[in-house]
Amino acid sequence: MQKIKEYLSKSKLRSALILLILMLFSWYCFFGHKYNIIYNWGDSMSPTYKHKEVLVVQHIDKLENWIPNREEVVIIKTDEERLLKRIMALPKDTVEIKKGVIYINEKKTEGELVSYSLYERSKTPECLTLFYITEEKITVPWGRVWVIGDNRNTSLYGLYEISQIESVVIL
Repeated sequence: MQKIKEYLSKSKLRSALILLILMLFSWYCFFGHKYNIIYNWGDSMSPTYKHKEVLVVQHIDKLENWIPNREEVVIIKTDEERLLKRIMALPKDTVEIKKGVIYINEKKTEGELVSYSLYERSKTPECLTLFYITEEKITVPWGRVWVIGDNRNTSLYGLYEISQIESVVIL
């Protein structure tokens, strides 16, 4: 023990570095396997989460018996990327888009999916390849959720498997 004290007392930088390493190791032992720090990349969740904002997420596989909740912000893993989206509809809920407005279980949600002028242009043949809005009423199948970003004009939306959700945003 005496030798350790002598070794650490020779350099304040060395002592601080070892203390930092011990603190980080302790933090990881208690919290690191459950939580992660990520950067939001993109504007689809703006203004709630801005581009390059730091977020704290909790891994789903560490939550026992986790079931998704409406309005929860989650990280969805696809083949190409990870998406930050808000859960709007759960299994057995109905989703319908009428004139750019989203209805969940026949109730109008806040904000338009897109501005009405963009919605009207999306129905013209030359725009169908650029932007397509379906007006079919769907029922969310068991094992899936319907998600969208808070910035409706720049956000992908649709059905995803619950098994694709890997984290829940907590901060």
